[in-house]
Amino acid sequence: MPTIRVGAVLLLFATSCALLSLAHGAPLSLFATIRASPDNFEDSVGVITVEWKVILPKKEPYFIGAYLASENPLNTAPIKFQNVSPQGGFLRFKLVSLREDFVFLLCRGPVDAPIVVARSNTVAVNPKRPTSGRLALTGVAGEMLVSWTAAAGLDGQQVQYGASALALIQAAPAGEGVSYARGDLCGGYAASAGFRNPGTFYSARLKGLVHSQRVFYRYGSDAGGYSPTASFVVPPAPAPALSLAS
Repeated sequence: MPTIRVGAVLLLFATSCALLSLAHGAPLSLFATIRASPDNFEDSVGVITVEWKVILPKKEPYFIGAYLASENPLNTAPIKFQNVSPQGGFLRFKLVSLREDFVFLLCRGPVDAPIVVARSNTVAVNPKRPTSGRLALTGVAGEMLVSWTAAAGLDGQQVQYGASALALIQAAPAGEGVSYARGDLCGGYAASAGFRNPGTFYSARLKGLVHSQRVFYRYGSDAGGYSPTASFVVPPAPAPALSLAS
């Protein structure tokens, strides 16, 4: 009977995995693979699925961390991380755009001193796209405050709005953008290994809105693009004041 050399088979299999990983643009360990999908954040609705596998794992804890592609995991805390079984599996990360590409690292050891076992493909992020839209009442009838986050240096930030998604014919310019830096924080991880550029925060006040009317809007700029169109219903007119006097 022919002799099967187990070591040679394992090496051949591991090499095949590595070549497959390189074909996806991610140079990985011969004994580990990790893949993130989709590879474009615009297609993800903020949810990235990560699959991994380790051949001949060591007897140490493993974790998968989400990082910006430009970051060094030895001096940067992960944006998010999850302890995992090295045998393999899949999990999902819910992320928000930080205006830089993401990458996922399969590591062993402690989170603050990781040994990188494998690096995923890059998940591309549009650095100019405005994000994190939010609404707030201003205390004035017929008004709504729209706020969002964008990259620095993109002038002309505004909200375009109207009574139809196909007719955003009004515009409310944003006020001056504000942000904060590492030195503005109190210390700890937030001001060291965990700090990331928060972007620039903008707000615009929509005025003259009609009570109980649906308003369609989008925020951003011609320079950086706009958010998807969303909508809200203007609150009803406040009830007249009541006298509690007898």
